[in-house]
Amino acid sequence: MCGRFAQIREEEELMKSLSVHHCEVSVETSYNIAPGADISIIHQQDGRRVLDSRRWGLIPFWAKEGGRGMINARSETVSEKPSFRHAFSKRRCLIPSSGFYEWEKTENGKQPWFISGKNQPLVFAGIWEQWKSPEGFSVKTCAILTCEANELMAPIHHRMPVILQEKERNIWLDPQSKLDLKSLLRPCFQELLQAWPVSSRVNRPVFNEPDCFAPI
Repeated sequence: MCGRFAQIREEEELMKSLSVHHCEVSVETSYNIAPGADISIIHQQDGRRVLDSRRWGLIPFWAKEGGRGMINARSETVSEKPSFRHAFSKRRCLIPSSGFYEWEKTENGKQPWFISGKNQPLVFAGIWEQWKSPEGFSVKTCAILTCEANELMAPIHHRMPVILQEKERNIWLDPQSKLDLKSLLRPCFQELLQAWPVSSRVNRPVFNEPDCFAPI
């Protein structure tokens, strides 16, 4: 799964590196994003890439109640599960990340690790939805797709986010794509990633500082 991650890139850099044409929001830096937070996402609208925000925790459009929603969607079943299949078909997005956290089970408890790209930031495959309350207000939410762990991640955790490379991002965002999208939902090559253990202070979402990444 993916239960915490970081977004620390500047707005201008993010737009340039991911070919964003329009920005709807100001990008907020966060070293330790927890479920329920507003995060930066990129979706395609009228053929243009738009930088926007969504609440992390997808609520299906048909849900009777709101709540925290689901932060992850399994890539193996995303096209079939009622909670995700509409978003998978119609509302796909990119979720930029400077790295993510995962917890390894050890004899002394759970050890947090930080996983980042070796030479470039990461881009997760995401889906989003718009839910309307009975009172009429709208909430836009999103989830990160996950897949089986690659060789680097497997000793830490059996799942990881789906990380898209540059060519794959265009296919994922294209609402008219005729390709098998599920073929994109696989573990990335382990050579693209690096990982190191970090302080257990990241267990608390209130700890949101550059030291979150510091190796121990």
